[in-house]
Formats: sequence, structure tokens, C-alpha cells
Amino acid sequence: MESPKAKKIHTEKNLFGITLKDDYAWLRKKEDPEVVEYLTAENAYLEHSLSHTSELQEKLYQEMLGRIKETDVAVPVKKGNYWYYNRTEEGRPYAIHCRKKENLDAPEEILIDENVLAGDLDFFNLGALEISTDENMMAYSVDTNGSEKYTVLVKNLQTGELLAETIADVSPGIEWANDNRTLFYATLDHLMRPYKLFSHTLGAHKPDKEYYHETDESYFLGFSKSLDERYIILSLGNITTSEA
Repeated sequence: MESPKAKKIHTEKNLFGITLKDDYAWLRKKEDPEVVEYLTAENAYLEHSLSHTSELQEKLYQEMLGRIKETDVAVPVKKGNYWYYNRTEEGRPYAIHCRKKENLDAPEEILIDENVLAGDLDFFNLGALEISTDENMMAYSVDTNGSEKYTVLVKNLQTGELLAETIADVSPGIEWANDNRTLFYATLDHLMRPYKLFSHTLGAHKPDKEYYHETDESYFLGFSKSLDERYIILSLGNITTSEA
């Protein structure tokens, strides 16, 4: 079986006075049928080339798996009226996120079972999970295709209802405002850089509010809630400097 050869399409891009030449920039178009066809051929060639190591691969996998405690529980953390923790079960690859009210002898409430969310997907990653200040709402972000673009979903923990409102194509981080209705999130630019901070109020029929726009492409934007939960801290940084 011959290895596939990617065609060359010459492109040039000028950045900071430097001309970058790239014959394979076309491969960045992940949804292009021609790109998909080429990557499928690459995967087929890989499978063919490594087929003689299949038994060794399985042996190594079982050895590594045998050194992992599959059924395990993380150390619970008390926040508000609940103890929060996650746990794993043998034979299930993803974490189960739970809480117990007041004490660790209370009945377990499963917030999210990542195994259920992942289902038969080829890829799944939970970016963040945040509980509202009144402990009645939960927001979480998921990437289901490996694009590193996350979708934010919100669940009512009192009713178990998953709200119809979602926020798509954002960075994984999310934070609740103390009104228990407003979520902070960051959008991504063409370089996959978090660069704008927004807030979205559940049920509000108005555009999301933009708080900050970082125009310098060398800086990445982040945000978090202060420990006393009175402030949202905006952080900006590049390789050499940072500020909050």
C-alpha cells in the first residue's frame, strides 16, 4: 500500500513584515471533502503499516490499564451547602460528577455522567462545570468533535430540565454572576485565541453584552471568579507578561 501524498497549493501570508510560505495551508479547512478524503487515506495507511503490531498494542494497553485504579473517588470539596466530587467506574472511560448535601452520608446526586454524554461519539471533552451561587443551576461546556470550540449548556438542578439556550463556538471556561441568571464566557478569533469577554443572561431577549476585546494577537484572555465570589477577574497574558 502506497502512502498518500498531499498535493501542494502555494500560499503566502505576511505577518509582521515576514512572508510565510505554506504549500499545505489548504489542509486547515477541516470540513472540506478533499481534506477529509486525504486524512481518511492517511488513517488507512497508518492502520495498514501498523497492522503487524496489533497484538503488541493490545498487550501494552492492557498493561497500562492494569496499573490504573479504574473505580476511584476524588477527594470531596465543600462549597456552599454541598460536598462536590467526581468518581470513575471500571470499564467506563469518563468521570461522573456528583454532590452530596450537608454531609458525606447524604444521598448522592449525579450532576453529570460524562459516559452518558459521550455516548457513541468518537470524541468528547468536558471543558468546565460550574454551579450557580444559589446551587440550583449548572452550566457546563463540551467539545464533541475535537475542534476545541465548546458549546455551553445549562441544566436546572431542581427540575432536571436541560434549557434550550446554548452558547456555541466558545472557549471552555464559564463563570456565573451572582444573580444566578448570567453567565460569562469568551469567544475565539480565527487563531482559536480567546479574545472577547461576554455575558449572557438566561431568558433575556437581547444581544449578549461585550465587556472586553483584546486586539493584540499575542495575548490570550482568561477569566475566573474571586474566592469571595464578589468579582470576575479578567486575566490577559502572552509569553513574556501578564496582567489581571
